[in-house]
This record gives sequence, C-alpha cells and structure tokens, in this order.
Amino acid sequence: MWPPPPGAQRGSTTTTPQEAVMNRIQLLARCCAVATTATLVAGLAAIPAAARPDPGEPIPIRFPSYANCLLNRIDTQLVRCDNLTGAGVVAPAYIPELSGGAG
Repeated sequence: MWPPPPGAQRGSTTTTPQEAVMNRIQLLARCCAVATTATLVAGLAAIPAAARPDPGEPIPIRFPSYANCLLNRIDTQLVRCDNLTGAGVVAPAYIPELSGGAG
C-alpha cells in the first residue's frame, strides 16, 4: 500500500481497545507456547542418572563387632562380649550361664 492514502500520516497507527486486548492475548499465547516447548525440549533431552555403587575397596571394620559374641548370663544378668546387656532384665534360664572365671 504505497504511497500512503491521502490524509494518512507516516508511522501512525491506531488500534481499538479490542485490538489491543487481542494483541496481548496473542503475545501471551506465543510466550506460553515458547515456554512449553522449551520445557519439553529440556525435559526430553535430560538423560536419567544411573545409580551404581562405587567399585572401590571395601572399608574395613575398625570397631568391635558384637555379632560374633555369644549371649551368656552371669547369675541373672545377660552378658555379651564381657558387657552387661539387657538393661537389668532378669535373664531367662534357657540362656547358658557363663562358666569359668577371669584369669
């Protein structure tokens, strides 16, 4: 549409309020479409992490383990690895009594 019709000024446009609302809605729709596309591309492009144990040397146990000590009793107290256990509860008779003495 060149040359402009008589009476029209260069660079001036007029929009009605309805056109302005439509322009905002179109802009919002475009921004939402771009954001959705970017999110989908980023989400689909991400590689899921694979969890694997580190193939290093096993760490040696440096603390005493009570798993290898038998549960015994001295009179009515439970004993494991020379430690009193059972929080003062009377030991049942079917647990073997520790025999022998120290040293």
